[in-house]
Amino acid sequence: METPDLRQLKAFVAAARTQSFTKAAEHLFLTQSAVSHSLRSLEDQLDAKLLRREGRGVSLTPEGEYFLPRAEQILRDLAVASREVGRMREWELPRAQIGTSMSLCQHVLPSVLREFRESFPKCEIQISARDTPALIGLLERSEIDLAIGIDMEVPDHLEKRVLFTDELGFLMSPQHPWVEKAEIDASDLTSQMIVTYGGRSVTQRLFESYLTRLGLGLEKVLEISNMDAIKQMAIIDYGVGVVPQWIAQAELRSGLLAFRPISQSSPLQRTWVAYLHKERPLSLAHEILVGIFESVGQALALPDPEWVVSNPCHVPSAVPTKKKRARKTRRASRTTEGSKSS
Repeated sequence: METPDLRQLKAFVAAARTQSFTKAAEHLFLTQSAVSHSLRSLEDQLDAKLLRREGRGVSLTPEGEYFLPRAEQILRDLAVASREVGRMREWELPRAQIGTSMSLCQHVLPSVLREFRESFPKCEIQISARDTPALIGLLERSEIDLAIGIDMEVPDHLEKRVLFTDELGFLMSPQHPWVEKAEIDASDLTSQMIVTYGGRSVTQRLFESYLTRLGLGLEKVLEISNMDAIKQMAIIDYGVGVVPQWIAQAELRSGLLAFRPISQSSPLQRTWVAYLHKERPLSLAHEILVGIFESVGQALALPDPEWVVSNPCHVPSAVPTKKKRARKTRRASRTTEGSKSS
């Protein structure tokens, strides 16, 4: 038995739904004789009557009622497949130019590109690593297609899509006194060397604004425009770095560094976004790329629960450690005894 062709299926479905050869022909932009011929050929191939001829109209036979939904499903599947093939041609871009921060290039981009390459192996990726303000400049000059950076004010002709949020904290040597300290107060901040990401970056401005809201000022500040260098300063106990937790995952797992949030009650968070031109919609490949950035970034920015348990830096400032609870209990007991004796 020959397999019915597309022309025959369309003619049958149109005639069954309109219950008329004439209307089916008008719907398909064919002559009535062409529709009749296609239906006769289909019935001959199937060796079954699908339609009853009733004057100027037609109706379905039991065989036709059985065959109709299956023919319609075949046509729907074919239409979906055709659209997807067309979209795949759009996905196969010769080049995608994106801009990200240096820290994302090191810790997020490898995972993003590995997943992207699986779907778009022929797409050439070009990366520009800059701080967010510089990336915005590249985007406005059309030197990149989209930018992934920290949320900041931009011109109205640029669009922002939120990807993920992370939290800044203090990165320090495991031997640093802040590791065991129940609470970090203003005097600790003013007396300690604080190592921040410099160059008037968005991160630095966020940290300065945060301190201003709290009414705090720093006396010792070292600005370094490199996250790895900030980690090295913390490793040699030269100062305390202000970074997100995900920057130092390997060092935290190995015990080379310790991390604690800046504040349990008032965390300092950053929002990462994708910047793009409103008047230049992204291609489907770019949309997929943005989606991968979002999923990878959200997973990376989640605090590791193992550190919360095993690392004393993660003990909330309002909850003392076992040693401190024991010392407080002994002090409370002595105070009670002294009150009784007086």
